[in-house]
Amino acid sequence: MTHRNLKYSPAISRRNILKGMGASLVLPWMESFSHATSQPSLLPPRRFGVFLFANGVSEQDWWMKESADGLQFSKSLQPLAPLRDNLLAIDGLQLDSKFSTGVHYPYFSNFLSGAKLEKGTIPAAAETIDHLIGRMNGQQTFLPSLHLGSVAPRSGTTLGRPTIYNYTISWKTKNVPIVPESAPRAAFDRLFDVTGRLGDRSVLDAVLDLSKDVDRKLNAFDRAKLDQYMTSIRELETRIDRSLEVKREGGWIPTLLEPDMAAPSRDQAMTLKEQMRLMLDINLLALQMDKTRVSSFLFEPDGSASHILSFGFLDGVSNKGMHSISHHGKKPHVLAEYQKVNQYHVELFAEFLEKARAIPEGETTLLDNSMFLFGSNMRDGDKHNPYDLPLIVAGKGGGSIDPGRRLDFSGRPDEERLLCNLHVAMAQRMGCGIDTFGNSAMPLKQLQV
Repeated sequence: MTHRNLKYSPAISRRNILKGMGASLVLPWMESFSHATSQPSLLPPRRFGVFLFANGVSEQDWWMKESADGLQFSKSLQPLAPLRDNLLAIDGLQLDSKFSTGVHYPYFSNFLSGAKLEKGTIPAAAETIDHLIGRMNGQQTFLPSLHLGSVAPRSGTTLGRPTIYNYTISWKTKNVPIVPESAPRAAFDRLFDVTGRLGDRSVLDAVLDLSKDVDRKLNAFDRAKLDQYMTSIRELETRIDRSLEVKREGGWIPTLLEPDMAAPSRDQAMTLKEQMRLMLDINLLALQMDKTRVSSFLFEPDGSASHILSFGFLDGVSNKGMHSISHHGKKPHVLAEYQKVNQYHVELFAEFLEKARAIPEGETTLLDNSMFLFGSNMRDGDKHNPYDLPLIVAGKGGGSIDPGRRLDFSGRPDEERLLCNLHVAMAQRMGCGIDTFGNSAMPLKQLQV
């Protein structure tokens, strides 16, 4: 679907409606308002999301092929068949193994950064593409970027390296990892609990007032440190104010004003199955309500740390954990378990996409206006192969992506196969003026025909 070029001006005024309602609500996006102007800002915004699962796939059960009837799907990918016209299968892209210092966590932390990980007990990676997009293009939302997961990270070191490498795919800077939120109620409250932020706002006011007195008593060095701290406080203040605003002075308005789901229980024990689905719902709700336009979702941690995450609730799958299952040794019964876990991830992602497709935004849908990258950090967990990554891009990127196809970069020169080339192409579609990122050599140009 495309936006029609309707020229009439409505007699109704959004400002008048807000005034009549006491300006206590933000009106949803309504097609009538978009007719009054041709400004692009009235169109729904583009969203970017990453959905990563660890430890690769059962290769024989993971493929998409083009046919006269459109994309055809393997067993693991069959849940995506109803969405074939919204999918872009991408084969042949790779991480750069020269940047790796191991077989698990480098590929994991490198997935969104394309950076060489340095050895040592101090985390040292690089800013990831999700954070960069949020930093460059996330000033209109409460959160520049949202980072969710299914497992709470552990602190300390594992085998002499920071354990955080196994638990996050997102980094602010070289030395600052972003810890994904894994508790559903905490994620929900952070996004939608305005009452709590009213209290936060009053605390910030007190801190800002106190800083004025403290500043006069500091030397130049300490004043610089205080200024850095106050800069972060002011950024938080801006976010809180934005989350509390009752209206916008023009432009696109989200289709949902208040959460259409109940706040998760603080105490109720959840199965992994329930938690993953709930966290994905919160992710989608944040995008629909325009709390953020950039998100990352981590299905499970990587490497041996993932032994705490069992998929034994799936029929025919043991409690060994994804990492152990991925070391299948080509044993048929273990490969069968591997395939079932892969398919379960696909089922969850397909459910997320179906819900996004059901959210109308004028003549388009939230899925039409999004680009979601789904896949894993290696091809086969038994081989630890960072080449020919299993990747799918879902959505049309606001008309900037032509889905329903398969792209195959196998056999091309290495510089054309780098995953960061795809990151650059998607960042450009999100309005970021970059030509390179990480170890990219060029933007991937084939997203459009």
